Amino acid sequence: MPSEVEYANDGVKVYDSAGDLVGHFGYFEALADQIAAFSRPSVAYKQDGSQVAAGVPRYEAARFGQGIMIEEGTTNLAKTNGGATADFSNAIGWTAMGSGQSIANGVATLQSPNGTTVSGFQCTLTNLAQNTKHSFLIRARYKDGTGIAQVLSLDLNAPGYDNSEQELDVLTSQLTTASQNFKKDGFDSQSAPASVALRIFTFSTRPIEVEFVQLEQKAYATSFHDSTRAAEALTVPTTGVFTKGNWAIELIFNPTSIQNIGGRAGYLWFCYIDANNWYRIIITATGQFQISVSSGGLETGYTTALNPIVTPGTKYTIMFSGNGSVIRTCINGVQIASDISYTEPIGSPSANMYIGSDYIGGEQANGTIDDIRISSRARTLAEHQAYVNSGQPQTVDDATTLLMGMDGTLQPTVRGYGLKIIDGEIILAGELNAVGPSGDTALSISAQGDQGKIYFYDEGTSKGSIMINGASTSDLWLRGENGLYLDGGPTIAVGNYAGVTNPGIKFGGDITSDFMPHSDAAYSIGRSNRRWLNVRAQYVTSGDICFTETSCPVCGKPFSPGDAVTLLTHTVDPEKIMCLPIHDGCKNSSYEITAKVPDTVTRYRLNKDGDVEQYQATRTETVVETACRLRAGYILDEESGSFVKQGTSDAVTKDEALETYEVEVERPVYKSITIRSVKSEPEAATEEE
Repeated sequence: MPSEVEYANDGVKVYDSAGDLVGHFGYFEALADQIAAFSRPSVAYKQDGSQVAAGVPRYEAARFGQGIMIEEGTTNLAKTNGGATADFSNAIGWTAMGSGQSIANGVATLQSPNGTTVSGFQCTLTNLAQNTKHSFLIRARYKDGTGIAQVLSLDLNAPGYDNSEQELDVLTSQLTTASQNFKKDGFDSQSAPASVALRIFTFSTRPIEVEFVQLEQKAYATSFHDSTRAAEALTVPTTGVFTKGNWAIELIFNPTSIQNIGGRAGYLWFCYIDANNWYRIIITATGQFQISVSSGGLETGYTTALNPIVTPGTKYTIMFSGNGSVIRTCINGVQIASDISYTEPIGSPSANMYIGSDYIGGEQANGTIDDIRISSRARTLAEHQAYVNSGQPQTVDDATTLLMGMDGTLQPTVRGYGLKIIDGEIILAGELNAVGPSGDTALSISAQGDQGKIYFYDEGTSKGSIMINGASTSDLWLRGENGLYLDGGPTIAVGNYAGVTNPGIKFGGDITSDFMPHSDAAYSIGRSNRRWLNVRAQYVTSGDICFTETSCPVCGKPFSPGDAVTLLTHTVDPEKIMCLPIHDGCKNSSYEITAKVPDTVTRYRLNKDGDVEQYQATRTETVVETACRLRAGYILDEESGSFVKQGTSDAVTKDEALETYEVEVERPVYKSITIRSVKSEPEAATEEE
């Protein structure tokens, strides 16, 4: 087809001779008003143990940033039946077992004094449902590495009622100094007597900290709650978002509960019209995806082709689309079976689509949902694979009607109006401004003469810029109104140093100001294993002159306060001499000293006059070192010297706070030299003498 311009409802589209879209005036990404709605009429706990208020979503770590946790309601029988504070914020309801146990600062600490005396707590449950599936959940860790490790147990116990069926044992190979969740799904309460003890106990002399304990009357464990958590539901409107006859829904699901033992379905997405007409993505009672549409009571879709059982902790990237003729399903980069012919459901969708539950806010799938995108056309396998393989979150394009990243907000990204040039160039005469949702300028790009300038704003106030400064110098300036922070991960390269891989900062120019430490006599230049080769200055003013040698290489005796020191020259080159300190009394002794000095190689450089000059550089070799760094979420308290969790005062062990990594570093290559004493002959006596 010839090149053409199309005037569409969403702007002006320009196509090339092959029919490909090359420009779209009337398109850009923007945050819409919060059109999604979340409900949960109770508080809830996140995976890290922090509590969120009623009606506030639980944003949890997901494949891209954060996702929203959506679960069915639950009741923790330890609290509602046993009357015990399940998160150990106090000791109410708990009775001590044996010795060595305590409850303080939100943890129960268990430590047997001798390895034979039990240490634990228990509470009393009454009239526990018999012959019913229940589940255990406990969060625990070793407090430190002292003592002898033993199993941590959580069980139900009564005279004549002490079975392995109602017991969760956390093995010593499972417990570490990092807090972890442990669970037992679907155990049978069998013939539980009217009064049963819920016990947590150990014989370990290595101290164990328990952060919470949970008993649910469910065949699978859900996330922790201290008492009763209400069911959660998330909805988005259908008007302007879902287009019958040409549509696609994409999302990522990470289940947190076992899906095939509860005898119930779990809904991930439900666009409901009536009992006989709908679109949905669910997990069946047997733990398999069922992705289908129903038209007039005739269901069409994918079930038998989705045999693998959904596994907790596995992330599933799902795409389900239809174009009025065929539906298509892809999961984790693979199309499930082939396209299937279908008939669009009859009637108009209800006002809202449900994410994570059915149309009445029940039958939750239990897990985190992330990166939801709804489109006004069917998506292809190639598009799905490109997204899965990119390692990047979803983006808005001309078919996107809703995109929810779930990164700490329910505000979706939608299409707005602006300018998009595909694989081309924008020719700008004047200024291009990016305007935020508030109407304030956020970014400004302008051409002033033949020089470009970019300004950055925060709520309409300029905060920084990138610009060419002046026609005479043509310097590129980066300016921050309140400071400029360069964060390049392990390396910031200043100058022409592309491809730098080793940690550090490299300068390709001169420093033209004072080089000052933050405070007086508080910091060093170099360390014992990170030394500078040459430090040159016109003047060196120092309170003390220090040498790394602590003993005299001639006599072998250590230097002591008050010793006179002589510098023994061992190397002379065109630019410098190199010396060793020796006792002044040893300077006339006979000696033969072996010293190690950096080996050198000849290199060439360009001086400021444009001449190539020769110089001697230290010969180096690349070695791999193992180093330590703080894990994400941990800091070193510089006042106390303790490692703590970020945002808290909770001290943690070094093993918990640090991680090791390997890094390539350059080390100098040393050579050995021999220094021998040179004795001068006595001068001949003069006649006068």
